[in-house]
Amino acid sequence: MILTFIVFSSVCIIINTSAQQCSPALPTVLLGNGGDSPQQADGVWYVYRKMGGSYPSAAQIQITSVAPYPDPVTSEPAYLQWWQIFSDTATTSCPHQFWTGTYAGKGQQIGDLGGSDDNYIRRPTDFVVLYHDYQNLLVTYGCSKSQTDGVHCATPTIIAQTRKRPDQLSAADMDSFDNIINSAFSKYCVSVQNIPKETYGAKGTCAAIDPPNCVALDIQGMKNTLVNPTGSAASTSPSSYGSNTGTTLSGCKWPNTIPSQGQIDLKQIDGTFFVYRRIFPPEASPVNQQGAWHDVGLSASPLINASAHTYWAEYVNYANATSSQCVTGFFVGEIQTTGLITGLILPYTTAGAIQPYSSTFLLVDSTQLFFYGCGAQNLQTGICDAPVVVHFIRTNPLQLSQTEKDALDAVEDRYLNKYGCSAAKDVPLILHTADKPLCPMVAPTDCMQNHITGYQQVLAAMKTDSSY
Repeated sequence: MILTFIVFSSVCIIINTSAQQCSPALPTVLLGNGGDSPQQADGVWYVYRKMGGSYPSAAQIQITSVAPYPDPVTSEPAYLQWWQIFSDTATTSCPHQFWTGTYAGKGQQIGDLGGSDDNYIRRPTDFVVLYHDYQNLLVTYGCSKSQTDGVHCATPTIIAQTRKRPDQLSAADMDSFDNIINSAFSKYCVSVQNIPKETYGAKGTCAAIDPPNCVALDIQGMKNTLVNPTGSAASTSPSSYGSNTGTTLSGCKWPNTIPSQGQIDLKQIDGTFFVYRRIFPPEASPVNQQGAWHDVGLSASPLINASAHTYWAEYVNYANATSSQCVTGFFVGEIQTTGLITGLILPYTTAGAIQPYSSTFLLVDSTQLFFYGCGAQNLQTGICDAPVVVHFIRTNPLQLSQTEKDALDAVEDRYLNKYGCSAAKDVPLILHTADKPLCPMVAPTDCMQNHITGYQQVLAAMKTDSSY
């Protein structure tokens, strides 16, 4: 990959009719071309031209949209998708890759790339769609490592895909596609001369295969969002993801979104906390609930946010006051210094399947964390049908005085009063009891560990070289 980029960066190009020469300088971040339904990308694609990246040679890509998914923070339309990527040439082996994630209306493709066996290592990927007509051509761009200036990309990936096998394209088709690609990248001094054309021979023997276990769980988790949605474009009824009791009991109007309250210190999120008050799925009446946050390191993707860190978290508790069995759940994702949390949650009730999750930290200090999210936006009323509110504290609530509890409630009210909400009326206390020992933190599931290991490997690779 390093050698490839050195050759690439040494080329000079004449852009259009201008006599000015320049060197390729792709930026770390580009805006995507959105506006249409990402579901139109479903079906088979073939890689026509490719620069960088870890796609197999002469790749065939099968895209399947699983469910519509309006983002709970931005309300932007998106589709949950999974892809199968495999070589379309006759070889002794047929490597497969799998991608699961979200393709948003703004042209962003955000997800995870995995291999073809159950022990595959996952890694985050972020692409933007720079051109699409969905019937003929799809052009995407990603940057997995920025240069030291933080502005330009050190390891760019460009993928141009066509609906028709490239070896079956006419000369007129290729000229038309190349003109579109040149137009998308000319301002960065890049042309099709820098993006090699894939060579397809006789169709090989590779064929689609069933996804490995962890990918299958991902897909099932995305399908579960149809039943237990984490986002709903125009929901008019409560979601099992959270609770809308505040809208019916006290006049509280939980908003679809709450803006970030400013910069936060990510170092203060590490470690173990007790849950003091919360509205959060999926357990109905948890007892002795704790959470532990683990900082993996700086964000693995410059497209997410250079000032973000990757975190994985676990929470443990008893299901209810009469239960003697400890239950657990996991989360892996990014937390930005602006307070935005984005990632994937693995609730125990879905057998490890993945659901996307977004929220916003409103307060972070050395003693507490307080965040809000909306699990089911109602775009008709502007009032959230499934708010998610969690107040973490360092001290076991059993050891708090009433004065200390009042002070914590005052912190919540500072953020909630503007919406007609209050801690005492609208955010239930978590039961903490001395007659049950604290549940132990457990090791991540195998699939969860794949997520964590994948992030760790990408972070390590970013110190030298990294590619999608």
